[in-house]
Amino acid sequence: MKKRITIKDIARMANVSHTTVSRALNNRSRIRSETKEKILSIARDLDYRPNFIARSLVMRRTKTLGLVITTIANPFYTELALGIESTARELGYNIILSFTHSDLSTEKLSIDMLRSKGVDGIILSSAH
Repeated sequence: MKKRITIKDIARMANVSHTTVSRALNNRSRIRSETKEKILSIARDLDYRPNFIARSLVMRRTKTLGLVITTIANPFYTELALGIESTARELGYNIILSFTHSDLSTEKLSIDMLRSKGVDGIILSSAH
């Protein structure tokens, strides 16, 4: 597995600070257009992908929601999940879907798992 490229790697190659790289990648102001283009070009060449975990720690949010439902076999829950996922995506959120099969202990485990992953919110449709 090849080494993950970081903003510090890009900064070293562009001869700028990692703060400048962050500003360029996040389209922030206070950066010269030539510097921004150089950074973006290096990032493209290296196939840079942001580190979701690091970004979540800095931003103090994951842009992820948990959805806990009993089953996907019931058409009501299928439509519910599709609607929630579509709206969440429009707002820039991802969904972690968990099924409880109407079991209260599985429901609790699902909620605990989602909380441990640091989701920004949990949507719960409980059978209880």
